[in-house]
Amino acid sequence: MQILIPLLLVGSVASFAPSSISSSSSATELAASSRRQILGSAFVSASTILIGASSAFADVSEGNQLPDGAAQFSRLLKVKYDIPSVKKRLTENAADLDKKEWLNIGGFLRRIYAEADDLKVVGGGLSPDKKKQGAEIAEQIRKYSKAGEAPINAQDAPAVINILDKCDGLFGDFLDLLSDVPDEI
Repeated sequence: MQILIPLLLVGSVASFAPSSISSSSSATELAASSRRQILGSAFVSASTILIGASSAFADVSEGNQLPDGAAQFSRLLKVKYDIPSVKKRLTENAADLDKKEWLNIGGFLRRIYAEADDLKVVGGGLSPDKKKQGAEIAEQIRKYSKAGEAPINAQDAPAVINILDKCDGLFGDFLDLLSDVPDEI
């Protein structure tokens, strides 16, 4: 396709070049030739525009999405950084939460549970001992987030905040595992 576009552009430019029509040609031949050139160049220009516009709607495989390891890491960071806002909402307005908001918080705990799989993928490239620690952290996150269902059903804000604190600490521990900066610095 990259070769096709320059060829179409050359054809488009060439159609506007003056033609070698003899002075003895009739006016109708000149008009017909001119009309063919204009229609041909319009077709070439339109097809060039359409082919060029198709690249504006890139496919997922064209780079509109993060690759697997980076996508998991991005989701992990997003969940970690959403925990303080959920805790703040529970701390400040727990009495004002309706059933729908409690269901949303339950959904957030399920997101935390699902992040355990992402932790395992992100930690896959670590050394064996760190990989084992990462797997243990992932299982603890699953355990705590699963244990959060009962406080959600009971609408017990302090218990949910306690679970979120533990999960936040575990996410921090996992991110520390990924750090390869020595402690001496």
